[in-house]
Amino acid sequence: MPAARYWRLIGLEAYAQGELEMSELHLCAGGARIDTGATITCSHVPVSGALSSLSDASTATVVRFDASQVRSPGFKISWDFGTATDVSEIRVGSGSTRGMHLSQCALQYLASGVWETLSVLGSFPWPGPNTLGAVLGQASDPFFSKVTALLHFEGSFDDVMGHVFTPTGGPVIDTSSPLVGGGSYYASSAGRYLTSAASSDWDMGSEDFCIEGKASAPSVGGLMILATNRTATGSDRGPTVFVDSGALRAFCGDASGGIFAACIGGTVLANTTFDWAYNRVGSTFRLFLNGAVVASATSSAVCGGGSAFTVGRDPGTAGREWVGRIDEIRRTRGAGRYTAPYTPLTGPFPDSAAIVGFDPLPVRSQGSRCAIAGSAPVPTHRALRAAGSQLARDVEVGGLGAIYGTTKTKGAPNTPTKARVVLHHQRSKLPVRETWSDPTTGYFEFRGIDVNQQFLTLAEDAAGNFRPVAANKLAPEVLS
Repeated sequence: MPAARYWRLIGLEAYAQGELEMSELHLCAGGARIDTGATITCSHVPVSGALSSLSDASTATVVRFDASQVRSPGFKISWDFGTATDVSEIRVGSGSTRGMHLSQCALQYLASGVWETLSVLGSFPWPGPNTLGAVLGQASDPFFSKVTALLHFEGSFDDVMGHVFTPTGGPVIDTSSPLVGGGSYYASSAGRYLTSAASSDWDMGSEDFCIEGKASAPSVGGLMILATNRTATGSDRGPTVFVDSGALRAFCGDASGGIFAACIGGTVLANTTFDWAYNRVGSTFRLFLNGAVVASATSSAVCGGGSAFTVGRDPGTAGREWVGRIDEIRRTRGAGRYTAPYTPLTGPFPDSAAIVGFDPLPVRSQGSRCAIAGSAPVPTHRALRAAGSQLARDVEVGGLGAIYGTTKTKGAPNTPTKARVVLHHQRSKLPVRETWSDPTTGYFEFRGIDVNQQFLTLAEDAAGNFRPVAANKLAPEVLS
């Protein structure tokens, strides 16, 4: 990702395409907020609330911009970090109304005096009134093809990778105090756990691997298993991660059940969410707590296999169940992921190798200028259109871009004039938008256009005295 001192959001649009209301607006990287030391400014003064409310970590204070401000070509919110900083994600706090919640925007950074568009970001989910939404635009998972298990615990015990995890003893999905998203695995007492049958996906062999997740517990005084491949007879095969008297621990077992690469380090606190990971890269095993390396070991031994994968229980010894919450279990075979301290994601692990929420933006367009002659006055400034047909068109061509220009009477010099301007899809020639240019300046503008397609404009003399003039192969741009 590029590092830059100056960042900004442009092309902001609310759900109802009118007023925009936000309680928080954070720039993030790796799932963590990074803009707390940056100076935030805006091109327009909010109609209500203070701009500082966007960074005060309170969703009770709200900033609102009216529709004319949001639609202004110069509307932008900017940050000065003081030094070059990587930004890859955005987090938005809602106001009171869904219609005024941010739906889409474009993220830009200043490089060598030129504003470059990193990405177009859309589909901000409505989190409910005055609520901090999820981090959107988190980086893709470059190792997703090697993921063998991924459990989000969002309403079920389903594994994204298709393995069946069977609950025993009555663990539930807790939606009252989830660690991430809308739900977490929760065991209120001993005897509750999940099991997935033996699979080649659980056999680490000599490959690099990583097993990780989040957890919390009301008490960490005893020994409680987070995840293991231990058998019902107590044979240790493959990785096991657990907490013992407040210390995070992990080890691997070989085919005969012998333990190697044991790691112990860090302190887990009661009633405190923590991130854990245990991995192997080459012959080095590392144990991570909240992204920090707390222990390591070296071994060339081969991990044993042929056993089930259990979450929250020791199959060989009763009374070692995890009592508390577990979330975001991910198991990767063929990549160790981490070799140094890292920043754990605050949101869920990605469900694909694709970047979430981002869409590349093409090069900026040229403005569309049509030199025509027009004379007769026309009664409206904007042509009406049928809502249903427009919605159908926007499924195909809608987006964050804009095409704009001027219509003029050709002469020496050319003079602005009012004209009917129709926007057509370049390839199919289907009409997409239509409007009247301003009678004084000749300016016209089409917003909400897909930046990944080309279009043409056709300007017509209102009185029919002159032939239409076209400008083709126009690529929409996000106005700054």
